[in-house]
Amino acid sequence: GAKIDGNISAAGSAATFEGFEVAGSIILNQTGSFIVRWNRFVGTSPEDAVSARSVDGIVSAEVKATVEQNEFVGRAFGVTASTRYDTLTHSVDLLVRNNIFREVERPVVLTRSGFVGKVTARILHNTLVGFKSGLGFFGLKEPPVVAGNLFVRGTYAVDGDAPYTLSHGILFDAAEGPAA
Repeated sequence: GAKIDGNISAAGSAATFEGFEVAGSIILNQTGSFIVRWNRFVGTSPEDAVSARSVDGIVSAEVKATVEQNEFVGRAFGVTASTRYDTLTHSVDLLVRNNIFREVERPVVLTRSGFVGKVTARILHNTLVGFKSGLGFFGLKEPPVVAGNLFVRGTYAVDGDAPYTLSHGILFDAAEGPAA
């Protein structure tokens, strides 16, 4: 099968990354709509497996990403979304659904910083096994939709300083979160 060993990003306003074994990272940092599905993320890279972000100080970006039906194994980070800076437009709209995260320290992390940054997310029907912090929400103004996820053998299902609602999830050998 096809492999991505290093980092790759989309050049343009739309792209689909499908059917790869990924030891590096897929970086989504330009205005557009992106799909990441049917991939297997492996290896011990400290980098985010999938990074949807608008963090460039001189260029606006509105990133819309769907990450679905992937397998993440043994990574430090699975899917991240982040914004930064106080001017221009910086937004990430993320849908993470039907993925499997096995022995990923931090499967999903959402971070908003800067006055204009906006991160919206729907995290639905994922299986997370063997994690430190299943979902991390930091600085978000809008609570992410979190539903139908299975959390097994982890420290905290949810961590961070942002509000959230955990609905229709199952926790087995994992606490909801430090502030729960």
